Amino acid sequence: MSSDPGPLLARKTWRTLEPLHGMIYFVPEAAEAYERLGITGRSGYFASRAAPMGAVAAATVVATFFNFNPDLVRAAIPGAWGITTPQALVDARLAAVDGAFRRVLGGEVLESRSMARAAELARRLAETAGT
Repeated sequence: MSSDPGPLLARKTWRTLEPLHGMIYFVPEAAEAYERLGITGRSGYFASRAAPMGAVAAATVVATFFNFNPDLVRAAIPGAWGITTPQALVDARLAAVDGAFRRVLGGEVLESRSMARAAELARRLAETAGT
C-alpha cells in the first residue's frame, strides 16, 4: 500500500466537486439555454460539452467521449455547428450554470465574499495544476 496521499486526495476532491460539474447535464436552465440557440435534445449535451474544442468533427467527439454510442454522437454533431457556434454554446452553458446556481444557492451566496474567495482559490489551484 502506498503512503502517497495524492491519489486519495484526488478521489476526495473529485467526489466533492463532481456534483457541481455534473449538474449542468440535468438542470432545466441548460436545455432552455441550448434551445434558445436552436439546439435540442441530445445535441445540446454533446455540442455543449464539445464546444470548448471548437467546431470539431463527430469523429473527434466520439474519440473524446469514448463511452457513448458513436451513432448518438454522429446524430448530434456536426448538425449543431450548422445551427450555432461553439462559442455561443459555451456562453449558453456558462449562463445556464450561473442561472442554476442562483436558483439553488441564491444570489446572495454567489455574490458573497466567501464565494469570491473560493473562486479565487479554485482558479489558482486549476492554473497550478495545469502547469
